[in-house]
Amino acid sequence: MCSKYLARKCFVILTLFCSICFFIFSNISISQGAAVDTTSWKTHCVGRYLIDLPPNARTKYRAGIEQNNLFLQANLNKTKAMSEAQKRIAAYKATKHEKLPGSQFIASHQLEGGGIAIVYYTEPHITATAIISCYFIAQNDHNTVFRYDIEVGDDNLEKWRDFVTALAKTIYSRAPDAPVPNEPGLAIPGGLANKNGELAWSEQATLNIRIPNYPGIALYFETICWSNDEEFMFDDPEAKGKIKAIKKRFDVLIQGDCDLQGIKAQELGAAETKEGRREYNFFMNAPAKGKNVAYPALELRIFSLSRYDTDEDFGKDISPTEYKITPPSTYEAGNGFNSDEEAIAVWEAIRNSIRLRPGAI
Repeated sequence: MCSKYLARKCFVILTLFCSICFFIFSNISISQGAAVDTTSWKTHCVGRYLIDLPPNARTKYRAGIEQNNLFLQANLNKTKAMSEAQKRIAAYKATKHEKLPGSQFIASHQLEGGGIAIVYYTEPHITATAIISCYFIAQNDHNTVFRYDIEVGDDNLEKWRDFVTALAKTIYSRAPDAPVPNEPGLAIPGGLANKNGELAWSEQATLNIRIPNYPGIALYFETICWSNDEEFMFDDPEAKGKIKAIKKRFDVLIQGDCDLQGIKAQELGAAETKEGRREYNFFMNAPAKGKNVAYPALELRIFSLSRYDTDEDFGKDISPTEYKITPPSTYEAGNGFNSDEEAIAVWEAIRNSIRLRPGAI
């Protein structure tokens, strides 16, 4: 009886131990002897996708539709936004157009939820293009404000007026600490756009990243769906020549096909030691399938920074030219990674976390 009880107890303990080990190691990314513990990592929305990062990662996010970003106006509510809009309208009406009778102001119209679109000539001396400047009001709380400006030709104003009128109906707000949404739509700073998923406009989103654990290193993850069908990186004839040149000069750490939870992609990572500093550049690309919000181009980059890149530059387009491995010749303090193995492990842990957000489409 005791032996049976002891055996059963040992079995339970062994099962519990195995379960704990499985949980621990399922949250540790292991690559070439290096390990990255991802158990405390936070999930970030980028477009219609998700990516996981260390909890102390600093991020700046921007997203938009038809190549124009949507901006959360945290300092405005609906009342203040309408007051600001009326002042701008008065200013455009008071500005005489230099080549046409009348003023710089063209028109304005109300948007769903109490927002407004202001239409005016790009400059007082310009006749061919106009700006449609929108104050969108979130459809769920009727108070959060988003700005969206788009420059258009004066010969298709009606088309773009209809566009912003439809877009206004899809804008919803989200609290910064809200759970990852499961509704359809493009994640924008402070909310969702095109929430109902019935519109297939082109979309883009970029998350710029700095991780204090790796000084001197910058990252960004980007989704873009306004392009046509694209080739894989290693199938591009121009890229093939550049990759061949890279192999002659740099240590290639990783190269080949990779899988983003069902999405096929390709990656290239290289490094060199220069002036006592190990410099890294990793690039991953999943090509776009036309203007399809479910299959945008996905790009992930990790690269060494210039020492002239300061916090004021954080969030700007500071990435090196595509396929280019060498950043500028002077560098921000810090080697970034302790070893090539650590660089690869961090790269793979971040890359492997990229996935389509459930319910996004």
